[in-house]
Amino acid sequence: MKFEELYKPFDVTIDSVRAWVATIMNPSKMCRSILDETPDTPDAVTRALKIWFAGALVTILFAQGAIYRFYNIDPFSLEFYSSIAAILLIGSFLLVLPVYCAFFIFRLSISFRDTFITFLVLTAVFFPLIALASTPILVVILEFLRIIKTHAIDLSTWDNFFTQIGGAFMKTVESNKTTWTIWSHSQSLTSSIPAFLFAIQVSIIFNFLSERYQIERIRVFDAGTFGLVMGGSLIGVVLVSYFFTLYTFMGK
Repeated sequence: MKFEELYKPFDVTIDSVRAWVATIMNPSKMCRSILDETPDTPDAVTRALKIWFAGALVTILFAQGAIYRFYNIDPFSLEFYSSIAAILLIGSFLLVLPVYCAFFIFRLSISFRDTFITFLVLTAVFFPLIALASTPILVVILEFLRIIKTHAIDLSTWDNFFTQIGGAFMKTVESNKTTWTIWSHSQSLTSSIPAFLFAIQVSIIFNFLSERYQIERIRVFDAGTFGLVMGGSLIGVVLVSYFFTLYTFMGK
């Protein structure tokens, strides 16, 4: 193997991070660059995916890495990163698909290629911010998963299952009341921020597509919002997969 080939994956990673940083500086410019300068669809998707994976890497290793390590999950594990990144990518696709279908239903001539690439690029920018704002919620989720994994939970009935989980969680809260009080207040203060950031992200995406295709903004927003509502139930599948992955890697 040649020396250049040996370092090729590392070079790709550095290029992806540089492109991600450039995207943060001007997301719309990066979207236009990929869509206009890369006519071949697979190449354009590849460029967008490199930026997306860089955003996911920053999110998993830095934005949420400390919390994962506290619950004995190694964020630097290739298996863990690959699993979480795959789930997030599937979630992004399941978000784009109903939006594109809504564009088709509303007779808006916006291509799936442009919609998907724009979502990938803009999502990469907002991933870390949404992840940071979701930290208090993530801690509660991980604590519940830890209780399920470390306690002998009777799975015979759902009522009994939730009663046991609730009881074990309350014991944990009582044993460290000050810490959980802080987290509770933090969750109350930050609970609306992830949704707010997501709304900003979606607004930028729809506005970009509206300008690119010179379609009235209200029509794009109406169709896009309808698509997000229509595909909202699909995100449940992604959340279940995400929780199961966290549960699987906890304590490894």
